[in-house]
Amino acid sequence: MDPTKKSGNFSNLPFLSYQVLAFFLQIFILFVCIEFAQIIYNNDILPDKLVKENFPETTCTIVSKNLSEKGKMVLRYRADFLVSYAVNGNPYRAWVTGNGLDQAFFHEREPQENALAQFAVGQAYPCWYNPQIPQIAVLVMRHNWTSTLPLAVPALIGLIALYFILKSIFQFLGTLVSVSQNGPRYKK
Repeated sequence: MDPTKKSGNFSNLPFLSYQVLAFFLQIFILFVCIEFAQIIYNNDILPDKLVKENFPETTCTIVSKNLSEKGKMVLRYRADFLVSYAVNGNPYRAWVTGNGLDQAFFHEREPQENALAQFAVGQAYPCWYNPQIPQIAVLVMRHNWTSTLPLAVPALIGLIALYFILKSIFQFLGTLVSVSQNGPRYKK
């Protein structure tokens, strides 16, 4: 074959390069969504699951309670409790929050004040402690669905990206089957 002669018309090459670029962009978006979902799971869902499954229950006495504030321009709040409890006869004191293992501060003050009002100083309440590190305790277990809500966004975007990835793969496979059955089509 003479190398100076063209064997076909490659006028659709820019379109194919855009398709390939879009395909790899979709794969990148899918991986970002998977990583984001994994971060949310590890930070918000897994700690609560571990508390429910692995932390033994004991009795804690509220020694003190405090509404902690953070920030200068925009204040955020957290309900904190100093609790005392015993594990295997050893006494412990720990500051715990009103939201499981979550140490985050919240913009709304009233829910944190309500959490403080639920517990009286000097009273005993059930709590849970980490068997490996007894200094870590949980006074209030988080058992609401709001910790799983942030998973909805990356899950939805990931499903959309997966749809377009599969669509691209099936289109490519359909083109291969068509070419193998009919031969390549060149524009003249």
